[in-house]
Amino acid sequence: MPLGALNAAVVDLDYYKGSSPPSWQEVVELVNAAVEKEAFPMPSLLVNSGQGAWLVWLLVAEGDSDHAPTAPPMWQRYLHSINTRLASLIAESLPRLAPDAGSADLTRHLRIPGSIHSATGTSVNVLPNRAVKDGLPTYTLDGLAAKLSVPRPTFRRRQVDLMRVSELRRVSRNGKPRGGRQNLNKLLTARIREIELIEQARNGFERGHRNKALLIIAATLHRMKRSPDYIHDYLSQVGARCRPPVSPHEIRGAITAVTRKQYDHKNVRIAQILNVSVEEANALGLKQIRPDFLPKRPDSRELKGRYDKAVARREALQRIVDQTDGPVPTLRKLVELLSDQDFKATTKTVGRDLDVLGIGRNRKRGRSTSSGQLPLM
Repeated sequence: MPLGALNAAVVDLDYYKGSSPPSWQEVVELVNAAVEKEAFPMPSLLVNSGQGAWLVWLLVAEGDSDHAPTAPPMWQRYLHSINTRLASLIAESLPRLAPDAGSADLTRHLRIPGSIHSATGTSVNVLPNRAVKDGLPTYTLDGLAAKLSVPRPTFRRRQVDLMRVSELRRVSRNGKPRGGRQNLNKLLTARIREIELIEQARNGFERGHRNKALLIIAATLHRMKRSPDYIHDYLSQVGARCRPPVSPHEIRGAITAVTRKQYDHKNVRIAQILNVSVEEANALGLKQIRPDFLPKRPDSRELKGRYDKAVARREALQRIVDQTDGPVPTLRKLVELLSDQDFKATTKTVGRDLDVLGIGRNRKRGRSTSSGQLPLM
């Protein structure tokens, strides 16, 4: 499973493997003495794993001390270098604690505090560093690396909190919302509000419109990324106001249908399904769910004329080939001939057009013979 966040820098201490291993109290005293001598930065936690120990340096995102930074590959490599450096410093200053160099790997986990190590029968516990009055010491990746003289990545990217990544992606550099998902949610929210207006004006949906309305609402909420529980509660309230009320079985059927199939109801189609007239839409002030709805840009889904240009260019290319005596001209020559007729194209485009038209070509003369051999000069 890929890493979602970088919670801490760690070093695994395998001091129990020595011929005369220190006691837990001696381990604590050795670590505190080394920190006082500034052999390595002050750890946030010292964990008794039931057999060995872990030193933990808690990480926070830049400008957000409440959350850990995200884990893109560049930051994973960065943290791996930090872990390796920490293990090396502890090996130099406290060789008796036998730090594990392999603990630099990020895919490590600690035992749950309070659990029992089955091999030794020892309880796992965490000793927080109480040397800092305002709470546990925390570090950013850059801050910890600076204390360890670990070089920073040449390519810089801000260390942000995992929960803020999706929000940051929706905002452009000038702080304005991006399009796409944000605009879609805005449109879908407006659609739900208009369906609520229709329901209120009709005192609930009556037979013939009930199940269809529930399906439209469920599909809209599903596209808005609402949870199944939220959709169920919403539909239950709407279904209870229908005439007659909708059964729980029918509500579950609507939710199941939208999870199995992607429904994309258009505004005009919704107006037809719910039998919304122009008069009712005007009276309720509806802007989307109307039988005469027109988008602001009716041509937004068209191909912007590319298809028509391609057809015209290929017709001109076919005429050039038909009017040519002998072999088909080279691709460069065809590009020049098309340019004379105000058609801009590259040799690659002309080559594809020849393939579409079924005209054989080769690199030298543009057309191959039926035997697959080059034509005689």
